[in-house]
Amino acid sequence: SIITIAVATNSKDFYYKKTTIAGSPVTLTATDAPSQGDNLSVANGTKSVTVNTAPPDRLDITAGPASVTTVACSLYTVTTKDSLGNPSSVTLASDINLTGAGDSGAFYSNSGCTTGISIITIAVATNSKDFYYKKTTTAGSPVTLTATDAPSQGDDLSFANGTKAVTVNIAPPDRLDITAGPATVTTVNCSLYTVTTKDSDGIPSNVIATSDVNLTDGSNGGFYSDAACVNPLSGSKISIPVSTNLSSFYYKKTTAGSVTLTAADVPSQG
Repeated sequence: SIITIAVATNSKDFYYKKTTIAGSPVTLTATDAPSQGDNLSVANGTKSVTVNTAPPDRLDITAGPASVTTVACSLYTVTTKDSLGNPSSVTLASDINLTGAGDSGAFYSNSGCTTGISIITIAVATNSKDFYYKKTTTAGSPVTLTATDAPSQGDDLSFANGTKAVTVNIAPPDRLDITAGPATVTTVNCSLYTVTTKDSDGIPSNVIATSDVNLTDGSNGGFYSDAACVNPLSGSKISIPVSTNLSSFYYKKTTAGSVTLTAADVPSQG
């Protein structure tokens, strides 16, 4: 990085640019290059330069997970940046529209995801604002969360949109549900029922290992593997295979009376 001051002159221009504010202010220094063979020796020249970010011209969703579950309430941050991607504070309070939540998705102002919002405000002399996001189904996943300038607010700012792709996965199962089968039967019926593993929001969720389930009725009915109710289930037990979320059984009770069919996890299965 050398400039040359021509003979019989006393100055030479140069240009300087710094794309981040890290280390600001900087001290620009001009020093003699004695190895050039001249007989000059001059003291150094310096100039202190403060580097500021350029005005913001874009939005960026800068924090928050790219993959969430249907039960998660996830924190994200919208940041105003200059054209080089440096965080840059707004000179006026700036409203930002939030869109792209997807089916059964929404934006919130609190970590419990109970207070819905569609607009956030980046306060004057700051460059970011948090929001929370939750989507209770995987329909339409992945979604693209989008932050857009709200020009009707009356400020003189205009920002390019900020986006973030988010994949929504089903949460791990934490409960069993008997999801199919009649509520009323006769003493001669052999009735089909289905046990489903679900997450805490009641969405069917696959098991990561084969899972045994005990079946009880608190009475003298029987559980079977076939539609004729002639093959009793060993130990009144069914298994939900790995990477699936349901298993079926048949039930028959030859005496009248109300019962409660119960499906219970077998914790000893590991």
